Amino acid sequence: MSDLNVKTLTIDFDRAALITQAEDVTIQSLYFYRGNEYILQANCYSNSYSSVLQGFGNAATDSWAVYIGRVYENNAAPVCVITNPALFNNTTDWSSANVLAGLISARVNVSGTALDTDLANLSSQTYNFELVLTNNVGGEVMVCDANCYVKNAVQK
Repeated sequence: MSDLNVKTLTIDFDRAALITQAEDVTIQSLYFYRGNEYILQANCYSNSYSSVLQGFGNAATDSWAVYIGRVYENNAAPVCVITNPALFNNTTDWSSANVLAGLISARVNVSGTALDTDLANLSSQTYNFELVLTNNVGGEVMVCDANCYVKNAVQK
């Protein structure tokens, strides 16, 4: 695996925020290029002031999802949806992936018809990135909610 499209994320689970590093409250944004595939390696900390990782249950009925959209939380249709369980928490993508320890990975392909239509010929667009855990017992949990920017491919 090439590390060209690997993004390491630091998540404050308490605020569902993407932060710059453990023990730092500074919010960070994500940047993607349309049509590229990324391996997201997320270190989930219990809060911004801690270096204690936030572990998750490993129930067979739990599922993970990534949504990218304008305002997904208000039921607007996301432009990218990743829900295939085979794309999450694979040690082949990230050898440290361990849900119980709070080390989450996701393979995210930033492409699709909805994104093509929404982005059209714009050079970039601002979206919302969401990493969601659906736990059979606890329900849906927002693990990360962050601004993201999708840039269009360089035009010739």
